[in-house]
Amino acid sequence: MLALEQRSALERTTFLLHDVFGVPVEEVAATIHRDPAEVHELASRARRQVRRAHSHDQAGREDGDRIARAFFAASTAGDLESLRSMLAFDVTMTMDVGGEPLSSPGLMAGLDRVVSLLGEFYRQSADHPSIFIRPIWFEGRPGYLSVERDDILQATMLEILDGPITAIYMTENTDEFANNVKMTWEDECSNTLH
Repeated sequence: MLALEQRSALERTTFLLHDVFGVPVEEVAATIHRDPAEVHELASRARRQVRRAHSHDQAGREDGDRIARAFFAASTAGDLESLRSMLAFDVTMTMDVGGEPLSSPGLMAGLDRVVSLLGEFYRQSADHPSIFIRPIWFEGRPGYLSVERDDILQATMLEILDGPITAIYMTENTDEFANNVKMTWEDECSNTLH
């Protein structure tokens, strides 16, 4: 689902209709008012993304923690060039505040838009910089916990594929998030003790 969310509405539609439900290309083309060749290309791009998300090998724990710390450092320093060098050209960023995904900007896509938004976050919080708490791994992704403005607890998770960061997920202060972080922390402590 995360892989499909990163695709355009047309790519999702063609992939679901053709690959999941088996609708012939010609019918999909008629439904979305596109040429069959374009439908093939849309479905193919979505299929590649889904396969890549399903089969990719996340960065190792050590590399993931290193990248998460470097991302935090560049973000809090407003080092946009370093951020740009860490991110994939088609990077996406999704934010969830209090359990509700932000409708604006919500899902951001593309290197320039994401870097611009991270720069805006830096300018807004320059007087109250983020405080790094510790690295975390959440649902197989490296990231970190931080304290943001107004003492807001935030988790930032990074999806890393073949080097660059392909997706950024930021979550603030939800009950589910707090419970998952607590369980993750307890699991890590338990594993350390055994």
